[in-house]
Amino acid sequence: MVIKNVILYSQTLPPEHVGGIETNAFHLVQYLATNTTLNLAIVTTTKRKLLLRKTLPLQYGEVSCKAHLVKKKVTKDAAQLVRFMAECGFDPQETVIYHNSLDLYKSYAALKAAGYRQVARSGGNDLSFLQKNAGQTQDFCGALSQLDRLFVNSDYSRGRADSIGLSSDVLQVVKGGCDVVGRQPVLRQSLGLPNEGAVIVSCGRLVDFKGLHDALSAMVLLKKRGQPPLFVVVGEGPLEAELKQYAVAMDIESSCRFIGKLEPSRVFDYYQCADLYLSASKDTERNIDGFRYTHTETMGRSICEAQGCGLPVITTDAGGAPEMVLDGRTGLVVRQGDPGAMAEAIESLLSDVSKRQAMSAAALGYARESLGWDAVLGKYTEVMSSLG
Repeated sequence: MVIKNVILYSQTLPPEHVGGIETNAFHLVQYLATNTTLNLAIVTTTKRKLLLRKTLPLQYGEVSCKAHLVKKKVTKDAAQLVRFMAECGFDPQETVIYHNSLDLYKSYAALKAAGYRQVARSGGNDLSFLQKNAGQTQDFCGALSQLDRLFVNSDYSRGRADSIGLSSDVLQVVKGGCDVVGRQPVLRQSLGLPNEGAVIVSCGRLVDFKGLHDALSAMVLLKKRGQPPLFVVVGEGPLEAELKQYAVAMDIESSCRFIGKLEPSRVFDYYQCADLYLSASKDTERNIDGFRYTHTETMGRSICEAQGCGLPVITTDAGGAPEMVLDGRTGLVVRQGDPGAMAEAIESLLSDVSKRQAMSAAALGYARESLGWDAVLGKYTEVMSSLG
């Protein structure tokens, strides 16, 4: 049987939400509509008790589409969910369900029994969250074994999946997922940044595993050695006030800018204005109601995005982050939790213009070949099409 159809299920979709899950859906819809002959149906959940309409119109780039709305309670009943998927009008034997999140894992067996092929995408840390909620690891792994493929975003994530007992036959590593736009002229002044001096940017949520205290400590060391770069932090989160206070206490507030949360397109302006990108992430042990796991940077989309803008990257060795750069070619990998190593790496690149320029060109080429959306979604589509 030949695969002719894809049902893309996503718990959330843009523009109502914007995060890793939604970004992946946004680009996958466009790719399937413009680069393949596969028929596409989109399914997403709604919390509305009264379902006044059954579909939601969407505009993703040049692609107009609609999402079928399924009530949350239906997704918790495998039999009802199977009937809902059938309403999309596709022959199950010719259809792949692409799970953009893992929240329907309890229904994988029923969907498989109905004849659907299934693939799913994991962001890495979600495996730990779901393992906790599933209660019994064996039951959780049994549910995910019903998939034809589980895409994971790094070898680190694959190792984590192996460690809880997921079959290696199901797992497939596909790294990346970013826009590749190259170096574009953006005036620093338009962003309120000084025209002179080096700029280092970091983007992401202001949370513990992003290691931003370490990044600020590296800026302290650089200030002691002379003229410090301007450190620009894009994002928001629970540690914002604490990080700002730390910058003041360490007397580097004049060398730091906390920009806050921005629309994704505006984040790229800061990549374009920077000389380097810094990811200071670190492995962080979490304990949630007695369930212990390591929360970390399983991939780091901003690391990929920065390279897609031709920006050299300095990253730590936390989680899957080092897998996203070519150490010594598109950036540098340093020890996590080591501000001194970060400061040395920053200083080495800021003082060597020719090396930085070579890394910029290599980063763009690497992103275009391996990390960009066309490369990543092409791999997804190749796998889905091969399941017939």
